[in-house]
Amino acid sequence: MLHIVLFIIVIALILFELYEFIYSKNAINTEKAIELINRKNAIIIDTRSENNFRICHIVSSINIPHDKIKKHVNVIKQYKKKTIIIIHYKNRLAQKLINDIKSNNFNDIFYIKDGLNAWNKHDLPTKKR
Repeated sequence: MLHIVLFIIVIALILFELYEFIYSKNAINTEKAIELINRKNAIIIDTRSENNFRICHIVSSINIPHDKIKKHVNVIKQYKKKTIIIIHYKNRLAQKLINDIKSNNFNDIFYIKDGLNAWNKHDLPTKKR
């Protein structure tokens, strides 16, 4: 019986690690984001709600709420040759948005793991209302 329980725990841990790997393949930390902004002129697209964006956002970021991304693909297409960094408060949703955008032949696109919370945790510049 103990062997079965241990086996199930090991399988669960493997599945969790696989899940994390799949959903974090485009995740970057704030240090890497700053490097991409400074070296590649990365564009920051904040996909949080308009209200959350107005309250606080990364300087020079563009707000396209996640539920409007598909409608605004043409706006995003103007940045196709640039590096794009997605901001959202849910990592899984950020990865889903990246997958949606990549389906339009975008390649250089990432999201900041833990979004604006990570940015603020490191006291990086934001614009607040």
